[in-house]
Amino acid sequence: MDDKGQASATVPAHARITRLRFDESKPVLHLTVEDIADEYAIAASQIKALYAARIRLEGPTKPDVAGKNIVGAILTVSTWPRSLRPHTSIATPPEEELHFVLALRVVDVVALWYLVADSFNFRESLGDEAGLVTEPNLQALVGKLAGFAPHAVQDAGFAALVAHTRPPAPLSSLVEFFRACVRN
Repeated sequence: MDDKGQASATVPAHARITRLRFDESKPVLHLTVEDIADEYAIAASQIKALYAARIRLEGPTKPDVAGKNIVGAILTVSTWPRSLRPHTSIATPPEEELHFVLALRVVDVVALWYLVADSFNFRESLGDEAGLVTEPNLQALVGKLAGFAPHAVQDAGFAALVAHTRPPAPLSSLVEFFRACVRN
């Protein structure tokens, strides 16, 4: 909503994180974002807020085979014994697929920096801690970020990941996530 009470369709400035590395010798986070060659060195005190959410993506439904081949369906139903009849192929509801996203807001940076866990390379961020499964890698990265910037404001999604509790309801899109980050 803008200041006149009208629905706002603008998406806040954002940039996708491509690399994120903790410097253990000093409290600095090194990161790069898409389309910018320079690496940023962020002090712990520069991180204002940390955000996390699950984004809902719906997969395709199975096709309604009976509707496409009505003659075959009628013949199957009328000629096969009841105990051997295949189940009718009715379109099943889409399976819900959830993707995790993290974002951080940095002092003096207009853009919201974010990453999508499914396509992020955790190996550089976590080193030998990184495994092959996304969720444990995400939990480890969230723990490191929370320890790195304990003063940063955490939204409900990030706090739930830190506490290993049930996260808030999934959001419907990445754009909705960006807007939620701006509101908090």
